[in-house]
Amino acid sequence: MIALPGVQADDVPAEVTLASEARTQSPLADPVVSADAKCFGRRVSAWTEKGAQFLLLDGDVSITIGSYAFRAERASLRIDTERSQGRRIRHISAYLQNAKSPVGEGAITAEGTRLFVTVSTTGEFDISSDAWKDETAASDPLVIEAAGRLERYLKSLSGLTAGLPDDAGKRLAIEPGNVRPLPIQPPAAQLPVPGTNQAATVDPESRIMAADGILAFNADKLVFQKGEGESTLSLVGNVRLMQIDGDGKVTMTLRAENVVIFMEPMDMAGVAGNRAKSGDVKAIYLESNVIVSDNEYTVRAPRIFYDLRRNKALVLEAVLYAWDPKKQIPLYMRAEKLRQESRKTWTGSKARFTTSEFGEPHVAIAADRMTFQQKTRDNGEPANLFTAVHSTVRVRDVPVFYWPVLGGDAQDTPLRSISATYSTRNGPEIRTTWDLFAILGRENPTGVSLDGYLDYVGKHGPAIGADLSYERPDMFGRINAYLVPLDNGNDELAAGRTVSHDSEMRWVFHGIHRHYLPDNWELTLQLSLISDEAFLEEFFFEDAYRGRPHETSLYLKKQEEDAAFSLLLSYDLNDFTPQLITLQTPGYTVEKLPEFGWFQVGTPLWENRLTYFGETRLSYMRIHAGSDKPVDRGFNEPVSQQVFGHGAFVPFDDGVGARGVPTEFVLRFDTRHEIQAPMKFSIFNITPYVSARVTAYDETFEAFGGEDDPYRVFATAGVRLHTHFTNVYDDIDIRLLDVHRLRHVIEPSVDLSYGASTSDPRSFPIFDPDVEGISDGYGIRLGLRNTLQTQRGVEGAWRSVDWVTLDTDLVLRGDNSDAGLPLARYFSYRPEYSRGGDHIYTRLLVALTDSLALAGEVTYDLERTELALWRVGASYIQNPNLSWFVNYTEIDDLPAKLLSWGFNYDLTAKYRIGFVQTIDMEGSQSRNISLLVTRKLPRWRLIARISHDEILNEQQFSIIIVPDGIRAFNSGLFGN
Repeated sequence: MIALPGVQADDVPAEVTLASEARTQSPLADPVVSADAKCFGRRVSAWTEKGAQFLLLDGDVSITIGSYAFRAERASLRIDTERSQGRRIRHISAYLQNAKSPVGEGAITAEGTRLFVTVSTTGEFDISSDAWKDETAASDPLVIEAAGRLERYLKSLSGLTAGLPDDAGKRLAIEPGNVRPLPIQPPAAQLPVPGTNQAATVDPESRIMAADGILAFNADKLVFQKGEGESTLSLVGNVRLMQIDGDGKVTMTLRAENVVIFMEPMDMAGVAGNRAKSGDVKAIYLESNVIVSDNEYTVRAPRIFYDLRRNKALVLEAVLYAWDPKKQIPLYMRAEKLRQESRKTWTGSKARFTTSEFGEPHVAIAADRMTFQQKTRDNGEPANLFTAVHSTVRVRDVPVFYWPVLGGDAQDTPLRSISATYSTRNGPEIRTTWDLFAILGRENPTGVSLDGYLDYVGKHGPAIGADLSYERPDMFGRINAYLVPLDNGNDELAAGRTVSHDSEMRWVFHGIHRHYLPDNWELTLQLSLISDEAFLEEFFFEDAYRGRPHETSLYLKKQEEDAAFSLLLSYDLNDFTPQLITLQTPGYTVEKLPEFGWFQVGTPLWENRLTYFGETRLSYMRIHAGSDKPVDRGFNEPVSQQVFGHGAFVPFDDGVGARGVPTEFVLRFDTRHEIQAPMKFSIFNITPYVSARVTAYDETFEAFGGEDDPYRVFATAGVRLHTHFTNVYDDIDIRLLDVHRLRHVIEPSVDLSYGASTSDPRSFPIFDPDVEGISDGYGIRLGLRNTLQTQRGVEGAWRSVDWVTLDTDLVLRGDNSDAGLPLARYFSYRPEYSRGGDHIYTRLLVALTDSLALAGEVTYDLERTELALWRVGASYIQNPNLSWFVNYTEIDDLPAKLLSWGFNYDLTAKYRIGFVQTIDMEGSQSRNISLLVTRKLPRWRLIARISHDEILNEQQFSIIIVPDGIRAFNSGLFGN
């Protein structure tokens, strides 16, 4: 017999069973593995019968399942698919004719004229062939023989529930005295031995075995011995036991080679029919290849002793296995000595806990004493909890971290991630993320996670941080803090300047909380504190460019149906603008103390003939520009003049003040009202609309834009028209392009609008882009959308897809519009938000096949008669192992000509390569290049990354280790 458990060596036919990783109800599913199954045959016949899939492989047959491999002349396969605990499990039985070892070494295999293989796997199933036939082959002799072999195998597994034949007692029962006592002895344990009658009061829910019901058993040999104090039943060879409760439900299965059952004094009639009352069983001793499962856990050990009266169990050299359904990962606990304290609680000494099935796992928690408990949370979710005393986190067998007590959710590894990076700019860096609840020995509250950062960030020195996120039924939020206590490094800013630090303390604190209150009220709180203006750009680059705005605010809203009331209080605690996107436009933040708002969205009027939209705000606000200078953010003199309109050494607040922008608090009242009248004439949908807006301030802005009126009245009127035409071409069938029938949908549309203002909108400083950042004048948009739809799939299971979509807009704007702005855009829902002058905008999307997609976008500026922007790209899934993309963008006003391309390639089941490069075609140089190599370990990912950034003149090499099942590793404060 090959272990794992391996090949069961019947003479002919032989039988193979693969190693266990999970549990399921199928009789074929002990065990379940996660390996992919790959099959090949020169000729393959396939059919379906009673929900099962059947395959007959003929000629040069090869079957590979994980580390197992088989070769044969012919093979009959049956595949039953089961969904269990959120997983898809394929139960595969294969019957091989003239099985031989595969060519090459390294695979676990077996040989035989008839080889029977069973496996249950959560992996993928892949079959390839030179000739494929979808027809029945059930009459083939090999298929009939395979069905008989499977039936005999299933009957052997069902012996417990079916009982033995009528003459089983004559064949298997051996009278005491006719044989020698079996050489089975319980372990020398600290548990009381049977016969002491030291029964304990036990909660029925925590019993290891149910007190009612029956214990069914089967074995090659049975020996019953009646005694004065107790009777014993010895079972020898292929022992199977099944605990069945009073409701007839199987609650536990036990397997071993040898078993002794200690019972109350009774005659042999008490075990008639190979069954005994559970209440009569006092203790059970199992020996040799012991496997115990209750469908929630599985224990494997050479020896186990159950004292059922005291509800205790002792397991030597144990492997405890459980499954976490939420994160879809296995859990293993190995211990020299394992004690089962109740049905769902175990305590082990000299124990190791891991998610790896290997005897020597890649990463594990080792402890002198460890407790593992299964429970149900208040929200009904299952939980696997552990507590480890005197614990170390080990990589292979090397301890890398010690903590007196670790604990928490078993699926959440205390070490969340670790990365080592060498940068030519900043030197060596080490970043680690830890589960702080586990470090503190506490269970994670439902919906709450708390991570800690312990880093060494190169020349900047050590750093620490914490990240708290939570999601409860009435609230959610996230709080992030990061501290660099003594920074002696340099900041290399994207604008080109190097900023040096001399033992400075630098930090960031950012939190957001949203609470759902009674009566449809909603409260959102934010707090942001940052030590200096360059902190985000240096340590959280993505957050500086694209992250959530850093602000300190209180937002209260009450919404009922189509109406909402809001209150906003915002104040900037930082004396600078922390994020670069806000710094570059508009160059400041706006504080509001307070702002009241009332909003009405889509309210029907006049029996649904009209629709009303309204919004009203009362704001007490001021513009807040930082006291830092452009040079502090890396901008030189020419760039500072171009971007900010003032010198590099002029503070931002002075530069804003020099342009006449008010920096004192201003009271503003703004109200906008719109009426739409949607109607339908024949095939046309027509929506005329009018809107009026009044904005008033408590002071004039003559110093800013020459406007001495403290109010503005803005009105718009327009009409939107839309229709569509459809034509169907049933005769088109282009297999090369995967096109079956065509539907052509043509959607013309027209938008006409005119906006008029009592004052030049550009004469007001922008407090809010959607209030002051509007433009007047007329706007015309003539649009045409062409959509080609087709069907893909197979007969009886067609699906409709948009094969080609082409949008084209011609936009004409009035002379009062901001025609000089680049990258013009028109917004039909609010024409006053539109920007730029006359232009043509075109977008093309092509789903050429299910694997190949093309996209393009063009903006042509009619004012300057030139292409303002154009981009084109493609993505292709060449096969399950290879996908790639390419994208080219050209922006005239920057100027920028950028080519980006990359690919992902699965070299093997364990190795993946990712590559991305951006090339500046204008300067004929590579802006950045990144190579990512991922090695999939059992439940972990090892990532190697090499990158070059031409803008920062930096090269990096990183090694990152991340366990499966947790959120993706990222460098942003809020997962950006």
